[in-house]
Amino acid sequence: MMNNFFQKIHKKIFRERYIIPEPISGRDAELEFFNRFYSKSKFQSILVNQKHMMKELRGWENIDTYTCLGKDGILYDIDIRHAWGSEIFKQTLIDFGWADQTLSHFKLRGEPSREKIVIYLCEQSVGLSEALQINTVPTKFMIGSYWKSIHHLYILLPVNHPFEISHSNNSGDISHKSMPVGGFATTRFLFKEKHDIGNSPEFKNHPMFFIPSNTERWNEGGLRTKGCLKKNEDKPLITVVTVVFNGEKYLEQTIQSVINQNYDNIEYIIIDGGSTDSTLDIIRRYNDQIDYWISEPDEGIYPAMNKGVALAAGSHIVHINSDDLLLYSRSIPEKIHENINYLFSTYSELDNGKYIVPIKPFFPDGDYYKTTYFPPVKHQSFLSIKNHRSYFNTGYKVISDALLIAEKVRYEKYIVKNHAFSLYRTEGFSSDNPKYVFRDRLTQVIEYKSFRLFGYYLRLILYSKIRNILRIFRLVELKRWLLN
Repeated sequence: MMNNFFQKIHKKIFRERYIIPEPISGRDAELEFFNRFYSKSKFQSILVNQKHMMKELRGWENIDTYTCLGKDGILYDIDIRHAWGSEIFKQTLIDFGWADQTLSHFKLRGEPSREKIVIYLCEQSVGLSEALQINTVPTKFMIGSYWKSIHHLYILLPVNHPFEISHSNNSGDISHKSMPVGGFATTRFLFKEKHDIGNSPEFKNHPMFFIPSNTERWNEGGLRTKGCLKKNEDKPLITVVTVVFNGEKYLEQTIQSVINQNYDNIEYIIIDGGSTDSTLDIIRRYNDQIDYWISEPDEGIYPAMNKGVALAAGSHIVHINSDDLLLYSRSIPEKIHENINYLFSTYSELDNGKYIVPIKPFFPDGDYYKTTYFPPVKHQSFLSIKNHRSYFNTGYKVISDALLIAEKVRYEKYIVKNHAFSLYRTEGFSSDNPKYVFRDRLTQVIEYKSFRLFGYYLRLILYSKIRNILRIFRLVELKRWLLN
């Protein structure tokens, strides 16, 4: 581990120089097309061209990928996509093509800045309101520092272009066209019954499909309120729960990351604590892709998460809150075993996206008390069996997720997979309120009556003091810079 640390330091200090590839000749037609439709820059040469037909998200397929050099000295990564589905307008915050290479990219000496341009050649079925639309992704949704900005161009067909479109998939091979609510991960396995949901046999063994009415209820909605149901049949139903309160900053990106999964049988539940910002407006825009959402005051994050657990019909559950997101469209793997918990890796975003740090899961060493302090996985990457151990202890403010994970891996089967699953931002409640961590840990020592836990509590205090000293001398920032 230390060798890896020093290798990163050596690589950071003695960086290689970036060498710009030689231009590809005979690409005047593509350059003319780019310069015709994107006037914010003047492209002078194409350096890289790759063809791949892989289609990660619904409603489009990739045709070509280019890297161009602009006269401004910036490198432009350009994706050309053929689009036929309106789903593309609910992918704009997660369709950039993140990969481990881009998130952990190590910039070489003299390497130019990069921008990303996604060009959709749109069929009439997309419903484009104008012949050309250009949108820029807000900076707050950018993850990592690989691209300085990301732009979307929507061009209505027919139009003269030099690209080869495969018309075999013009219908997109989209059987979901028959679904009135679209081809999203949360809508592909829907069925609708015209009967009273409360008396439906599909719900007979389920503890709760709606939160009981109360005088503080602000609003509720989603597919369940329209009688649209899901089953644990051909493949396990996975429940994703998002808890939010005044989370307008990132919530839409969170929602898009869930509903655009390739896994076909996802149930999505959002618990809002009575937000007063534009959170509800965002939720309503995705009403037909969310199974159930509710807005009412609650008693804190863990009571809200427990509401989501009580509502969950899936065999497995994962909590992706409003600052988090599922990182890739294939974050949830195709094969899920119903009696296994899954521990995946995650990425942590620090300093408003300046640093992206990978966090790998590990096998706990069997010390239960140690596991409660150092859980082997972040809750955003813990796809767990839904059962009586899925409820959070509401007696704590910030550590109940660690205690839940410790209980699960102590008594249940699990698999550790080094598979990137999620990203979480360090802007959550526990990060903003470190005093609650100390209070919770002291409460835990008293409740468990364990000298070993008291030892971990003293280590926590010592670690915090050392970290504060290092922060004064800016050594924490130096470490992050060296490792990124």
